[in-house]
Amino acid sequence: MLTVFYRENNTLHRGGVELVESWKANGGNVWIDMNGVETEEETALLAELGCHPLAIQDAQRTRRPPKIEQFEQFTFILYRGFSSSKPQLDIETMAIAGFLGENILITRRISHSYAIQALSNSAQLANYLRCPSLLFTKIMNTSAQKFTDAILDAEDEISELEDEMLANSSDDLMNRLILLKSHLRKIQRVQSYHAKLTKQVMDESFSLIDATQDEIKHSLRDVHDKFERLESLTAMYYDLCGDLIEGYISLSSQPQSNHADSDCGIGNFCAVNLCCWDLWDELRIHPRAVI
Repeated sequence: MLTVFYRENNTLHRGGVELVESWKANGGNVWIDMNGVETEEETALLAELGCHPLAIQDAQRTRRPPKIEQFEQFTFILYRGFSSSKPQLDIETMAIAGFLGENILITRRISHSYAIQALSNSAQLANYLRCPSLLFTKIMNTSAQKFTDAILDAEDEISELEDEMLANSSDDLMNRLILLKSHLRKIQRVQSYHAKLTKQVMDESFSLIDATQDEIKHSLRDVHDKFERLESLTAMYYDLCGDLIEGYISLSSQPQSNHADSDCGIGNFCAVNLCCWDLWDELRIHPRAVI
């Protein structure tokens, strides 16, 4: 599906490829969102709009770490967007490629994107589209907020696992902890990439991203802070799951007669929570709204 948002004289139009022709003829700003478009059609349109062949190849690769690269007509950004989530933090992501031009933004993906859907329905879209690079930072920001919400929503599940470990350890509980730890590690790795990406955008100069402009500067700082906090939060929970797993193994390896004495010992594994409350309080502060 190809969806086009065209801002002309403060009026926002939504439609298909016909709006690209209107933009070419009349000027203004345009956002072209490509979702699962056939490869040949997609490649032809991107090339027609002036996207570099290397950037097109990167955008269409199945797996590629987040990156930013400057080309003659576009700044190319690739990152992992939030798609959906299941229990135990099984979060599905997809690559979102952004081609940022002077008066055009092109987003390319192959599946549902929570952030793009949210921004496409936002009452502020016309305002954001006046600056394509600002719009893309808002897309990233919305995605980062959704990641944060998913992690915070998992707090109760992690607390329940912790309580169950103290009350009634089992192999099923062990399997759930291992799965949760694996998912946390994946999320942490993605957010580490994202934090480095946004820092690069802020620290380096890219001709089509004016990071000195206050609105863009603040939006970039906001999304960077979210990614850094996500990295810290997932690391904290990853360590907690590891401690609980080690406690289970320790208990399982001891004779039954020693389990009563060991109950006191496993409680010490929960002390990691006490060490993290200051960080936790900071992370629970609701970031300012972005849409």
